Amino acid sequence: MIFLTAGGQLPFDRLAEVALEGARSLPEEPVIYQAGPGGTAWFEHRDVPANLAVEEFMEVGRHRKLMVEARWVVSHAGMGSLLPLLEQARPVLVFPRLKRYREHRNDHQLDTAIAMRERFGLAFYTESQALISQLAQTLSATDDSKLELIERRREEFGHRLQGMLESRVR
Repeated sequence: MIFLTAGGQLPFDRLAEVALEGARSLPEEPVIYQAGPGGTAWFEHRDVPANLAVEEFMEVGRHRKLMVEARWVVSHAGMGSLLPLLEQARPVLVFPRLKRYREHRNDHQLDTAIAMRERFGLAFYTESQALISQLAQTLSATDDSKLELIERRREEFGHRLQGMLESRVR
């Protein structure tokens, strides 16, 4: 199963396109897209394949459960989504909202994606077609070394975060 999440603040049309085209190109793979407020409207006049489920909102527990169960997660670059993915060492492709497409007020999500790539090796994409192609390739040949790298960096992140928290308590 592929899980895509746009977060809970805004719809994300380019990520909706990734969900739709990803589901079309991988008809045997269940695809679940958490679209955000108003995000289901994008799909109203489109031919949605049977393997794609679209939900505006979901409870935190269900959201986290899908993150854990998914073969791959495609996420906007919001910290509320990325931190749990890192904590759980989940395979993720990051797709930041961009100012140039009027998806956000500035490019802080792009900055976050760049920082996550540098610190944790997370792949990010700014164009939907490149992400769709990578997703199809990734699902056909999952490289265990990438998962090991994510796990190693997740552990490093956990240790650094714990150290920061402990130093603030003192």
